[in-house]
Amino acid sequence: MSAKRHILALSGAIVASVIASPASAEGAYWGGFVGAASVDDTDLSGIGELSFDTGLIVGGVIGANLSDNLRIEGELSYLSADAECGPGKCSSIEFDVSTLSILGNGWYDFATDSGLKPYVGGGIGMAQVNIESSIGDGDEWGFAYQIGAGVRFGETGAFDVGYRYRGVSVEIDDLSGDDIETNAHVLQVGWTRRF
Repeated sequence: MSAKRHILALSGAIVASVIASPASAEGAYWGGFVGAASVDDTDLSGIGELSFDTGLIVGGVIGANLSDNLRIEGELSYLSADAECGPGKCSSIEFDVSTLSILGNGWYDFATDSGLKPYVGGGIGMAQVNIESSIGDGDEWGFAYQIGAGVRFGETGAFDVGYRYRGVSVEIDDLSGDDIETNAHVLQVGWTRRF
């Protein structure tokens, strides 16, 4: 099965699990988020090291509350960041790097007596990393994951401020031919709305 078929199968499974959830009738929601991403430097074997500028991430979620404390989500996001390479064969060459991610998430909300609801959790899935530069282009799918924490507030936790550590590892033959890791620290704000 090709990577794209794996992605479609994973996406379908996430959406089906949310729809089929016993809590989906009353607890289903959708939403979006935007944030700033600090991408870790990554090595292109035999070429040089990529140093990233602060990137932008945007995304959307569809989820369901399984209980007062437990939520599941399907997430689609897009992260874009510019990078410079050096020292090495690609010194001072600029790169455009983007990551399209599809994740299945699980979050645990802590009960409090205030309007603030802290949460922790994470997710797994797949991501496509695309790299464009004057010395070569390439894109490939690979395993992706995230762990995170944050605080929800507002009516039924409609607003969200959180941190995510996102990890992606792919092998792009058109460039280094080795695994390329595009890991990122993300600060994001989001909102959700019930169906």
